[in-house]
Amino acid sequence: MLKGRSALAGAGGSAPASRNAHLFYAEGAAFTLLSALSMSLTNLFLTRLHASDYEISTYTMLTQLVGMVFLIPLALFAGRLRNKRGVLCGVLFFIAACFAAASCAPFLGSSAVAVLVPLAALGSGSLALYTSVWQAYFADVIEPDAFNVTYARRNRVTFIVNLAANLGAGALLSAIALDAGKVRMHQILYGVAVCCALAEIGVLLRIRGGDGARQEGKLLPELRRSLRELLQSRSFLGFLGAVGLLYLTWKLDGTIFYLAQVQYVGLSEFWLSVSTAGNAMGQILTVGLWAKLNEKMGFRFGLIFGALGLMLSPACIILPFAAHGGARMALHIVLRFFTDLAFTTIQLNVLQDLLHAVEEKNRTMAIAVYTTVISLLSAFMPVAGVALYTALGASEQGMARTFAFIGAVRAVTLAVFIARWLRGRRRAHAA
Repeated sequence: MLKGRSALAGAGGSAPASRNAHLFYAEGAAFTLLSALSMSLTNLFLTRLHASDYEISTYTMLTQLVGMVFLIPLALFAGRLRNKRGVLCGVLFFIAACFAAASCAPFLGSSAVAVLVPLAALGSGSLALYTSVWQAYFADVIEPDAFNVTYARRNRVTFIVNLAANLGAGALLSAIALDAGKVRMHQILYGVAVCCALAEIGVLLRIRGGDGARQEGKLLPELRRSLRELLQSRSFLGFLGAVGLLYLTWKLDGTIFYLAQVQYVGLSEFWLSVSTAGNAMGQILTVGLWAKLNEKMGFRFGLIFGALGLMLSPACIILPFAAHGGARMALHIVLRFFTDLAFTTIQLNVLQDLLHAVEEKNRTMAIAVYTTVISLLSAFMPVAGVALYTALGASEQGMARTFAFIGAVRAVTLAVFIARWLRGRRRAHAA
């Protein structure tokens, strides 16, 4: 278990370590701004171009398919390099090119949506590729006893940037009355995102170290060996089963949550940004608490709270239906703030759980396999959620029933994480 004092010393005890930590904070800020101004706004961009619910869900699915197709090949390539920084820079350059091209889609008239969907999906899906390789690179650069604190501080920076980006983008879009003007603003925000990707490359090039374990041998035999060892690892399979179930139930509302917010709760661009910004503020205020809880109780205990928040999340859609107008929007924003407070534990703890479950030599491949499974679930579960909502009537009442079902299946996920933590504690006591 990572200890706070030693971690703080490790993060700032030497000039190179402190310099790398601060560069990772800057890198996290640039990446968050890139993601917030591109991927996070694409649903709204498509809506302003009059895309259908099917086209929006298709964009979500294609985004995840990009990750599924390229994650393992990219992991194999990155794993054979002494330092993964070059791969990260290459992926960022590709992301910049995709969103630069996507920003031109509205100039194509009736074909705008057909062009924007695949280009934005390639760019957004590549963000997951970047994150997968970055996780292994971060673990190569940062010493184990500094990991928890440095990762928590980087997350705090990303939450602050996410808060500012969502409020700023929402205010800019809400200040424009006509759809044509909003489309132009989305194009400008895509351009800013491209600049953030290029700036992030500059930050990465300044980070020192990062030479990790390098995979030797021929490519296919090495792939078979890594996969065989992972599939024979009870700790990795236990992790993958639990976290896979978490994402399976989480991503069911990947599209319908947005549809519920816009169509039934009645949120505009501004209030969508306020809701997202409120979540970011809650995460900023609580990330230190969750990091301390990790040090005291372990990261698996913290994940219980993430599963609990996920189970309670449907309440922020269902309960506001009892109110009307501004009261409905206010109730949704307040409930979402409280139910999402523990989501920080998922971002903060899942990577630590994964790294604890595998050997260093299989780290890059394990992250790729895990991310591929999550991408698969994230690709098809939102479509399943839309199908369930449609089958239940595609109405306000149908939306409420859909989220009630989602809350019920998430209760199973919570039970799994409680059982997993109790089993780990019994084994620790027995040892």
